[in-house]
Amino acid sequence: MKKVLLGMSGGVDSTVAAYLLKQQGFQVTGAYMKLWRDTEDDQRDQRDLTKVQYAAEYLHIPLQILDLEQTFFTEIVQEFIRQYQSGLTPNPCVICNQKFKFNLMEQAADGNFDYLATGHYARIIKAEKSAEYQLWQAADIAKDQSYILYHLSQNQLSRVLLPLGILDKTEVRSIAAKIGFATDSLSDSQDICFISRNNSYRDLLTGFNAIGKPGNFIDPQGNVVGKHLGIGNYTIGQRKNLGMAFGKKVFVTKIDSSTNQITIGELQDLMTIKYSVKDVKWNTLSKPELPLEVEVANRYQAKKAQAIVHKHTNQNPDYAEVHCLEPQRAITPGQAAVFYQGERCIGGGIILA
Repeated sequence: MKKVLLGMSGGVDSTVAAYLLKQQGFQVTGAYMKLWRDTEDDQRDQRDLTKVQYAAEYLHIPLQILDLEQTFFTEIVQEFIRQYQSGLTPNPCVICNQKFKFNLMEQAADGNFDYLATGHYARIIKAEKSAEYQLWQAADIAKDQSYILYHLSQNQLSRVLLPLGILDKTEVRSIAAKIGFATDSLSDSQDICFISRNNSYRDLLTGFNAIGKPGNFIDPQGNVVGKHLGIGNYTIGQRKNLGMAFGKKVFVTKIDSSTNQITIGELQDLMTIKYSVKDVKWNTLSKPELPLEVEVANRYQAKKAQAIVHKHTNQNPDYAEVHCLEPQRAITPGQAAVFYQGERCIGGGIILA
């Protein structure tokens, strides 16, 4: 019987994933990662752990509790704060999946496993002729999470199981109810797991004195037009809550941490036809030849846009240039630009300032 290590959170998705894997004949071990959280609720961890323990006992699977709190704080939370201080808008879920769910989780667990599994909504399909493992969008496009899995290597794809990829959320909740779980007791995951549901990322930055000092708003020509409240309060494309009125509709178009200046402009100033990405990763069997026609999602659950990926002018293979066929709005440094061909995800990189 093949052994699989399944990341479990106490939510409906990972609980149903555990049930489905058991039904498919796998020997399932649950892994609950204890991670750092920004909350004054001392009981939250215990409540979540109780949910996971109940699910594991109900499904008759062993559960390992992995204390990764300090490592998570150092590698995810502090990096999240640092990037905002640098004028970027990070996606911590991308980094967490790379470093934790598909790496440190297995390293920290006891035992040897044939497969890793999660409750992500995406599909892995093995091509018959080439034996290539391919990452595809979920059957339920509205729940698709292939965007945050773009970095998985062929070796990782070959031993990752995503049992929810062929289901929609309604079916998942129906399965949970059928096996005896009250679905209102099984929470859905939230956007940034380490930030309290009652707080925003700005609350987190404020708590660590990382919002930044007030500085100047400037127009595209460099003229000072007002005062901002610290760069941590802003992201590219932001129109509301700028901290002052400008008498017309304006947007944040650039954040420069080196000068502590924020550029504001009109809608046309937000449009981009070309941008660079770094830390490019391809999940294909062989690295594609560039230039390459793709569709790009430049943030999580964004509408994909046609583009051509070119070699970067610095000739570094870890970098690339994305040439959009139509101007794109609010391309945001720090976010991932993920490449697709149809419903198949083939790779991506991090957008540069």
